[in-house]
Amino acid sequence: MLTKEFCFISQGHLMSLTKRSMNMSKASIRVDKEEPCLAKIRSAYPSLFSAEKKIADVILEKPEEIIHLPVKDIARRSGVAESTVVRFCRSVGYRGYGKLKISLAQDLVSQVQYIHQDIQSRDGSAEVTKKVFHANIQGLHDTLKMVDDTEMDKAVQALLKAKKVLFCGVGTSAPIAEEAFHRFLYLGVPCVSSGDPHLQIGLALSLKRGDVALGVSHSGSTEDTLKPLRLAKENGATIICITNYINSPMAKFADIKLITSFREIIFRVAAMAARVAQLSIIEALYVNLAIRMKEKAVYNIGKLEELLR
Repeated sequence: MLTKEFCFISQGHLMSLTKRSMNMSKASIRVDKEEPCLAKIRSAYPSLFSAEKKIADVILEKPEEIIHLPVKDIARRSGVAESTVVRFCRSVGYRGYGKLKISLAQDLVSQVQYIHQDIQSRDGSAEVTKKVFHANIQGLHDTLKMVDDTEMDKAVQALLKAKKVLFCGVGTSAPIAEEAFHRFLYLGVPCVSSGDPHLQIGLALSLKRGDVALGVSHSGSTEDTLKPLRLAKENGATIICITNYINSPMAKFADIKLITSFREIIFRVAAMAARVAQLSIIEALYVNLAIRMKEKAVYNIGKLEELLR
C-alpha cells in the first residue's frame, strides 16, 4: 500500500534537475576519486590470508604511525616476513609498500577525516552522538571515493534498458532492497521484489537476458541473497551488487559492482551501519534514472503525488 510518508523528488524539482542536467558540461563538481587507503584495506580484509590480516590489523589500529615505518618495522610489528608485507600491499591494490604509505598519508591528511575512535562504554550521550554522526559522515565520504564512476554509469544504463528489475536483500538489507523497489516502481521502472528468500528464487527464475537483478548485502556472502542472483545470472540477467567487500563472493560474480565503505565501530551491527551508504547509492541510481527518463518520470511521479493527495 502506498503512503504519503515515502519521500519523492517533487515534479517541479525533477523538472529543475532535468534542465540542469542539460547544462552539466558547463559546470560540474570536481570530486577526487582516489580510493582511501584504509577503506581499501577494510574492503579487502575478509579475503586476506591470516598473515596478511595481521598486517592489516596493525595498519588499521595506528595508521598515523605506519607512514613513518620502513617495511622491516611493520613486518616486525605484525610478526610476519617482509615478503608478506609486499604481498599484502599487492592484495589490497598497491604495487609496493612505498605506494601504500603514500596513499595512507594522503588518506590521513584528507580534509574529511572525522573519526578514528571507537565508542566507549564510558562516553557520555553527547560524545556517543557525535561519534555516530561522524562515523556515518566518514562512511559516506569513503563510499563516494570507492564507488567507481564507470560502474555507476554502467548500472544506470543497465537499469534504463532493463525489461524487468529484481531487487534482492535479506535480513537488515531487506529494507534497502524494498526501498529501492518502491522508488524505482514510482518512476515507472518494471520491477519486482520480495523479502522472502524463497520467493526471490522464484522471481529470479523469470529473469532472462535484458533483465537486471540488483543484490544488496553488506558482507557480500549472504547465501539467501547469492542464490537468486546466481540463478538470475545463469538465465542471462545482468547482476548489480551493492556490498562493502570488493572480493566477496557476490562481488566476484556480479557484472557491476557498487562498493560501500564503512568502518565498524563498537556497539554497532555491521549491516545496520552500512545502510546509510547503501541508501545513498540507491538514491544516486534513482536520481540518475529520473533525470534520464525526463518526461516519463515527471508524469509518473506527478500522477502518484496527485493520487496521494
